[in-house]
Order: sequence, then C-alpha cells, then structure tokens
Amino acid sequence: MKEIIEKIKGYYLAAEQAYNNWGRDEEREGVYALHAGFAVEGRNLSHYEEVKELTRQLINFAQLPPRSLVLDAGCGSGALTFELVGKHPSVKVVGVNIAYNQLISAENYRHQAPEGQILFSCQDYHYLSFPTEVFDAVIFCESYVHSYDKVLLMQETFRVLKPGGRVVLSDMFLLRDPLDEVEGALLEQIKDGWCIPSVLKARELENVWEAIGFTDIVLVDHTPSIIGSVRRMSEHASLRITEGDPGSEILRRSRRAPIASHQAIERGLLGYYFARGCKPG
Repeated sequence: MKEIIEKIKGYYLAAEQAYNNWGRDEEREGVYALHAGFAVEGRNLSHYEEVKELTRQLINFAQLPPRSLVLDAGCGSGALTFELVGKHPSVKVVGVNIAYNQLISAENYRHQAPEGQILFSCQDYHYLSFPTEVFDAVIFCESYVHSYDKVLLMQETFRVLKPGGRVVLSDMFLLRDPLDEVEGALLEQIKDGWCIPSVLKARELENVWEAIGFTDIVLVDHTPSIIGSVRRMSEHASLRITEGDPGSEILRRSRRAPIASHQAIERGLLGYYFARGCKPG
C-alpha cells in the first residue's frame, strides 16, 4: 500500500510540468487539470476549452443540490473544485490529495476564492479523517482508477456520505478482457505508465456499488466525446519519443501510456464513462 502511494506521488511530481502544459486553466493561474478533454458536437472548442469542458460536464452530471458540501476526492491542483464553486456559489468543497506539489498549487489559488468556501487537505482517500455522514456528494475526476483497493474506497465513500448523498465519477473502464498478448501488453503499459493498480469493467463497478448499498446507479458512455483528446495526447507523446527527449524513467514510461490508451480505445478494449450512484436516504 505505502509503496503504491509513494509511486503515485513520485509520478505526479515528475509529471507536473507535463500536466501543467496539457491541462492548464487559462482563467486561473497555477491551476491545471489532469484529465482528458471533452468534445461537444457543434462547438469548435480549443484544446484547453475541451479539458475544462469535461470538468463542467461532470459537474452538471453530479446534479448537486444548492448548499451542498462536496468532497473532491483526488483533487489534483483544484481544477474541478474551483470550477464547481464558480458555477455553484452556495456549494462548499473539500479537496483531498496525496500529492503535495498539487496541493501547493491549489492552496496558492485558494486565497482568491471566497473565505470559508474551500478547504484542501493531504489525505489518502481510502482512510478519510472526516466524520460519518457529512458530505452531500463525493466526486472522483479520473482519480478513482488510482485506488489500490476499489472496494475499500467505495466503503469509505459510503461512510462519509449523508443519506441521500451521491457518488460521482469519470474514468476509464475495461469493456472486455484483453483478447491476446498485444492487448494485454497495452493494458500493462497503461497501468505502468500512469501508476494504476487495476482497471475495472463498468459492470464490475456497478457490482461493487450495489454490494455496498448504492442505488439509482447510472453509467453513461462518453468514449466518443474524449477520443479526440486521447488521440492528441497520444500524438504528443509519440512526438516526444521520436524527438528523443530522454526525461526521467518515470516520464519515459508515462509517454507510452497515452499511446497505449489510444490504441486500446480504438480496439474496443477501453471506454470512458461517467457514473453516479446514491446512498439511500
């Protein structure tokens, strides 16, 4: 467990500049997103607009009531947190993260938000320090996949949610088992390059949530909306490899991951979903 956490922290420290280049928030200095972009039919969005659009789409999907208290689980540098309080001024957000460097970026910008609306904390989201039944929603934006125990994580999420609260996430999921060694190798490159312990199938996520007690589970396939962004990520990584940019060993492995991810999606091995479930109340 500790080894996995340290590996994830080391990865995000080494890749900080790369993510800043990829997902920087053009409206908020020092803030950057760590996720794919989301294309909208009929709208000609720039790369950075697409990255922010995914954040906005996930916030809309969450369907948060006014004055909600939200946990941004695996909050990165705060991109979703700041966008959320900008869209819903009555909402308060707590962001947790294990990557100190990202929390520093989040804290630096937090001072521009209204006093008392946002709190950031360095915590492992499997073992939260919060009381039982305190949050109206827990959101994972491409952070769920980093969990080393996805059942334990959802049990802890269920614990901190109020009755009637909801869990919301966006992430990649397996659509099927790898068919051959090539697909198996693609999956291993994704896991190794992005420090991902395991990737669930969408149906497995449903099973976990149902077993824990979540109801009204909704999964929406958004693979067509993110494939263009994944393709750009793959092309950029391929260019860096072709140019012979050495970087660290962590960065070299991470550049193989988006290439493998694009190929896995094109093969029908991986998909990208939004998911939402409710704690009975």
